[in-house]
Amino acid sequence: MSRNSEQPTLGAAGVFVILLALATAVIHFSLVSDEFDKGATGYGTLFILTGIGYLAGLALMYVPASVLAPLRSVGRVLLVGIAVAAVVTYISLGYFDTLGWVTKGIEVMLVVAVGVEMVTTGSFVGRVRDSAPRSASQR
Repeated sequence: MSRNSEQPTLGAAGVFVILLALATAVIHFSLVSDEFDKGATGYGTLFILTGIGYLAGLALMYVPASVLAPLRSVGRVLLVGIAVAAVVTYISLGYFDTLGWVTKGIEVMLVVAVGVEMVTTGSFVGRVRDSAPRSASQR
């Protein structure tokens, strides 16, 4: 079944994507109360938006609604983009702790899992095959 079909395919890689994205979303939401208690509202807002972004990416990828079918690839891009941005931002801020490194590890695994999910569901292979140049005899 094509990844852009109405009913999303859920294999082992998809389950892993869901678990990793939910884990990092929960971690980011759990950090919000700590940040607001400290008065650092800028980071609290960033954590809320990051958690919402992960949930939105999951919804775009896996909610079986026909209106979302054309946006399945947008969900992948959103998950990968947020994860990469979170890792780069964390490293650039220079404040390191155990929970931060665990979360960054989850986000790196999420990027890999989304890539594996693309390949195993055929969405990546189908796009590459469809965009490959064809000879005159194949047209």
